[in-house]
Amino acid sequence: MELRWTTGKQARLVVVQGERVTLHSEAAFAPGAPITAAIEAHPGQQLTVKVHGCRREGEHYVITGRLINLTRELKALLATVAPA
Repeated sequence: MELRWTTGKQARLVVVQGERVTLHSEAAFAPGAPITAAIEAHPGQQLTVKVHGCRREGEHYVITGRLINLTRELKALLATVAPA
């Protein structure tokens, strides 16, 4: 699932396991930071992640974190688009 951070950089949601997520991102974020992204294929839908870790792997950053402010609608969407 393709995402766009509020900073304009792009990311891809790779793994969803309940509220835990792994993303590949063009931008790095500090642990503890809450970050918000728009879901490109679903206008008006956003997700917010609290960053647990961020490391560089080649051309992108691997971000692990926890979804916060998760609605039922968004949880259902994430389960169909990026299952664990």
